[in-house]
Amino acid sequence: MLMAIFAIALCANAQPLNRQTINDAVKQDYARYQALTERFIAGDATLTPDEVRLVYYGYTANPSFRPNATYPGLQEAYDANDFTKTLDLARLGLSANPVSLPLLFKAYACSTVSLDADTKAKAKVYQTRINQICDAIFESGKGVGSHSPYVVIRSSDIDPFIKNYLQPTAIIDQSKVGSQLAVKMKIEGVPDDVILYFDLF
Repeated sequence: MLMAIFAIALCANAQPLNRQTINDAVKQDYARYQALTERFIAGDATLTPDEVRLVYYGYTANPSFRPNATYPGLQEAYDANDFTKTLDLARLGLSANPVSLPLLFKAYACSTVSLDADTKAKAKVYQTRINQICDAIFESGKGVGSHSPYVVIRSSDIDPFIKNYLQPTAIIDQSKVGSQLAVKMKIEGVPDDVILYFDLF
């Protein structure tokens, strides 16, 4: 992870996103998009970065996409350590919103502590899906400037991406800069505070 953080400023893998191109790809061959999404849901680790990018960002072209969707009772159940209920609620949400990072992280966390062998085995599937989406976000921009922000499809994906994928030692502050969100944080091994920028797709 530390090497990834050092690569933030020099990320040569940033892939510029074109909303129109992605939306057109979904609408012109929706059957292919559905097939890729099913592979993603199954935890198919052979999906290419381009295919994952299409699954994640292309979800905005789905008529059922709700950028401000909420999941009543989910956080309360998790805070109460009711992991069975949390997992049930997360699965329900993922059935309609398979690329939600908050739901995927909750499902992963609850699956890992489950006493049921089949449920516990599914943690690997959630982990694969999480890594694929987070890698796509990481590669969507350099992050360190407003000219090349990290791009997410909903604001609720930002917090789990930062806390669970980038894993800063501290989040100091955050503020809106135009349409973007700037988040100041401390990264282990980096002496100065780091400001990362996020924008919506």
